[in-house]
Amino acid sequence: MNEQSALQNDITLTEPSAMPIHLLGELVSSDSTLLTSSTARLLWSIVCSLRPQHMVFECESLRLFTSTEYGYISVYSYTKLNICLIDTFHLEYNEKSQPIVIKSIAASTFSLVVTFYSSMESILHFYSHKGHLLHSISSCNEYISQIRFDHNNLWCLELISSTLFYYSLESNNIIDKNLPEKTQFILFKQKSFDPFRFAINEFVVAIMDRALTGIILLFNKQTASYLKQIRCPLTGFQPCEIELTNQLLIYRFPHSILLTQLDNEQFIEEINATKNLNITKCKSHKEILLIKIRHKMPIFTRDFVSCHVKSFESHLYKDPVMLICSHVFCRSCCLELAKMSNDQSITCPTCSTRIPFDNIDRFANNLISHGTLATMVQQYLRDENNHRICSSCKNNYRNDTFGNLCKTCKIYNENVPILSGPTENPSDNIFGEFLSKSIGSDSQASSLSSNQSMINTHGDTSLQSIPPKLPMWTVVIKALPTHLCVYPLGKSTIIFSCSTTGSISLLSYISPVTYDSPRYIRSFNLFPGHIRYVVQSFTVFSRFMLAHVHRKYDNGTLFFFTHDGILEYGPIELSNPIRQYMADENRLWAIDSITQTIFFHGQPLFRDDISSILSKRDIFITFDDQSNFVPIRMASNQQLLAVLGKDLQQVFIYNKISRERILTSHFSAGINMNIWDIGLFPRDNSLLLKFDWQFDGNVKRSLFIHFNTKNQSVGRIEGKYCLGSVIGPNKEIILGLNHRTGIIRCYT
Repeated sequence: MNEQSALQNDITLTEPSAMPIHLLGELVSSDSTLLTSSTARLLWSIVCSLRPQHMVFECESLRLFTSTEYGYISVYSYTKLNICLIDTFHLEYNEKSQPIVIKSIAASTFSLVVTFYSSMESILHFYSHKGHLLHSISSCNEYISQIRFDHNNLWCLELISSTLFYYSLESNNIIDKNLPEKTQFILFKQKSFDPFRFAINEFVVAIMDRALTGIILLFNKQTASYLKQIRCPLTGFQPCEIELTNQLLIYRFPHSILLTQLDNEQFIEEINATKNLNITKCKSHKEILLIKIRHKMPIFTRDFVSCHVKSFESHLYKDPVMLICSHVFCRSCCLELAKMSNDQSITCPTCSTRIPFDNIDRFANNLISHGTLATMVQQYLRDENNHRICSSCKNNYRNDTFGNLCKTCKIYNENVPILSGPTENPSDNIFGEFLSKSIGSDSQASSLSSNQSMINTHGDTSLQSIPPKLPMWTVVIKALPTHLCVYPLGKSTIIFSCSTTGSISLLSYISPVTYDSPRYIRSFNLFPGHIRYVVQSFTVFSRFMLAHVHRKYDNGTLFFFTHDGILEYGPIELSNPIRQYMADENRLWAIDSITQTIFFHGQPLFRDDISSILSKRDIFITFDDQSNFVPIRMASNQQLLAVLGKDLQQVFIYNKISRERILTSHFSAGINMNIWDIGLFPRDNSLLLKFDWQFDGNVKRSLFIHFNTKNQSVGRIEGKYCLGSVIGPNKEIILGLNHRTGIIRCYT
């Protein structure tokens, strides 16, 4: 077949080695060099056009399945000295509106089993070897972090109950869409051991601790009896994965693989690589397969640097500009839309946001040039002019073996549907009532002698006259909810609660809010107990959790975790102390406490992107010494950024696209009260301010006031020992309280 002949040119075969372990194969890109190893000898190498993130071997049929993060499967048939590509496909998915990222994959003789990343319960998806979805089984009140097939047993590691169990499957279980009763292998009741990865061989089950202790416990596979404890030779480093043969225990780190003897824990060898590695064992317990990722794609694809003002065609950007809804088009395309308008407004072709304007000249002057994207277009044109881009897909670099085509277009089926994530439509009137406010609102704040009243720039309001917000539900958690974040997921919303020591609690509630209490999902610790970090700020976005921590006398450190709590990247030492990190839809915002600057980064989608993205910062605004404005907290919604000043008790509101200050508000609440936090409601752009009473230097009572866009007090919440706060997607207010235990309470 064509696929086989195309791949044979990239296969290097050598004689079998007599060493204790063989690197049976290495999947690399065409510009990668082979790993050299003194003990583990490489037998062949093969090129992959797409980035293989997961790899699993099915022993009975001698098939190797590799998968990208988003479910593109390549199937290889091979023996030790022969390999060929036999099939490629995308995994079907029954919820096309939700983006999928594969968390774990396992293969048996009759099916593939896949779990996807989700902050809620786990779902086991059963596929045929052709990628057809057979059925899906939801595991209520369970969160499965890893699955493995061992003969016909499907092993699952469940994090909420810290249980390892398995199903004994047969082909009729898959056809009849039912699972047999699960068999519990072991339940960890002690809190000192938190399992999150495991491996199996013919006789032993190895389970690894989540904490940075390097502890692995071995159990007899038949009796589940405890055998012994093993410590990772590299102390202070957390393995991403472990693999087990009958003779070896193999640790996978982000940039290396460590081989150790299973019986005496003797170190054998460390295999290093500049990029991520992945491993799986083969039919023989002296053979492993190795993935060495060297992603080979152009920096900017044609689709990324193209203007899609018309749905049926696209062209490269010419003088790209950004609209206030964050979508980018050519300047000439935007002006053409404005000239064709009959009501002095244009509608964004992507999200249908209505953008009004007074006249075309002022509209043209307010368009913000996107210099970074213009540079990307120039880079793409240089690559295209050098004939480095595939003439078919215009995305990948071409391969000389296939003329002007890339390997993807030559080998893979271009008609396979691609799953995409959901899109959001901003509200029609993006400024709400802020359009009628004057930009330079510089009236001085009033002062009060009483703590029982709230005053803003538009007059006095008695505290008792402000309507109270109604509590909808209250839940108790163990760790104190110092930092709260919400992440919408379909009809549900996930609450991420983080304590100052990095203890995470996940809960789920239905949006809009009802009186039903949220469902507890699970808890875990980001850092082991012996490491003392103080979490200064915490934020969650589509792929990662970002923990901004500090110790005494340092500038702070960043850690990136998956939503499961697995460390993906870090530590990253900061050059300047940062007051707060915050994520919105597509950016990471930060406040530099030395330069009094607010800046932002892009949001990384992959671990390999984190370093390069954080090395580039875009300055949003800098407050000079003359302004006497010291930013301490910020909040955002889709269109606006609100910044709270430390001493002047001012709030500045900015348009995130034009960077124009559109509102200045002064607030005062009398003696002993200060504003210490701020929130910005979605859609109507109203404000939530947190006022703290201080007695003897301690905060004992807090007051939350909801101000509408006219600076009128429309709602209040009073509480004792309030910690974190966050505004949900349907304007619900979620507070974290310290009542000797953690309390999370929701108000509407």
